[in-house]
Amino acid sequence: MPQSCRGGATALGTGVPGAAPAGLAGRSREQLEAAARVLERSRSWTARPVLARAVRLVTVLLPVAVSTAVVVVIDRALPAVRGAGGLAEVAVLDAAVVLCTVSAVERLARRLLPLATLLSLSLVFPDRAPQRFGIALRANSPSRIRARLAATRDGRRDAASAADDLLTYLAALSRHDRATRGHCERVRAFVDLLGEEMGLSRADQDRLRWAALLHDVGKLRVPGPLLRKPGKPTDSEWTALRRHPVDGAALVRPLAGWLGPWAAAVEQHHERYDGTGYPKGLAASDISLGGRILAVADAYEVMVTSRPYKRPVRPDAARRELVACAGTQFDPDVVRAFLRISLGDLRRVMGPLGLLAQVPVLATVPRAGVLVEMAGQQAAGALTAAAGAGAIAVAGTIGAVHALPAGSAPARVVATPSAAAGRAVPGTRPAARPASEPAAHL
Repeated sequence: MPQSCRGGATALGTGVPGAAPAGLAGRSREQLEAAARVLERSRSWTARPVLARAVRLVTVLLPVAVSTAVVVVIDRALPAVRGAGGLAEVAVLDAAVVLCTVSAVERLARRLLPLATLLSLSLVFPDRAPQRFGIALRANSPSRIRARLAATRDGRRDAASAADDLLTYLAALSRHDRATRGHCERVRAFVDLLGEEMGLSRADQDRLRWAALLHDVGKLRVPGPLLRKPGKPTDSEWTALRRHPVDGAALVRPLAGWLGPWAAAVEQHHERYDGTGYPKGLAASDISLGGRILAVADAYEVMVTSRPYKRPVRPDAARRELVACAGTQFDPDVVRAFLRISLGDLRRVMGPLGLLAQVPVLATVPRAGVLVEMAGQQAAGALTAAAGAGAIAVAGTIGAVHALPAGSAPARVVATPSAAAGRAVPGTRPAARPASEPAAHL
């Protein structure tokens, strides 16, 4: 099992255990430990889950607030209207304003999603930790991402720059395919539990966490519509999908010197213990420990969450499937370690959307989990439509009241539903895949 050491004087950069670095000679042990803690903080991120949720909430509420405010301001500026015809004209104008405002503001608000992803991470870096906000800005620039992808192919990156680039790619997954980004975060959480259960050192867990977060980063080179395709991929599409471990390994390669043997997990997480996996058909101990750990965590996450082509299975059924595939698809030792993790801990790290997908009524619908996640991630559209309709009704009422002659009594107005609507939910129901096919996941 790979082991590495980080701490004491070696962590302070001397390279010689027990030797005091320049400038620290003669200081007390407490001062040296304090200096080591300061250096460690400068090379790490601490998760900010509350702030991450606040940023995601802003992306939902900002279009609602702006569209409502714009409609009310415009209606107050319009001259008073009379009769049902005038109110209908105002309603049509308000609906158009709501749609235009939502389209513009939601596009801007979605630029905050990469920042929310980065705020939820806890990571250790090979050098000084970068600024999350700067990485989020780069993630919103497709031209910068293409330039960095090209530079990565040429190998012109040191470990620190490579870490910045990889986090930029991870944040870009929030815009490229949100389901893949959520999948990577949940797999990372399962891997954290597995690493702790298997007794990995802190340094090994830090590096394995990077591999888990980045295991699907190669999907940036897969077209987004193909990743979201509800039906079975064609042969050519399968070829493109199966390239993502190789593409991901190429992106991670500049960081491989720091990640050590854990870097191989990115390329090997679809290998099978019996040698029938891809991309190289490795078997047993030829697959790195990280690859064998990721294979179990990845398959479990796919089984217990919805996909457009399948319904989720319950956690206990997924665990039985892991046992059934131990020795063929999965390393038996890793499966045994996974079974020692309590169901309560597994549910805790799933997150609220993952737990909703396990509700019995929702779990019977193949696309239920996908729709739940879409509802959580794209709630801005639905909330904005509702708020816009309310703003239209309020503004129409204000206009009607202002249109009345002085001293007259307001007539009773019968409200009709607004034409503003959110996105339609597809009515098709793709065929579900049975729980006995965990190897079919992407």
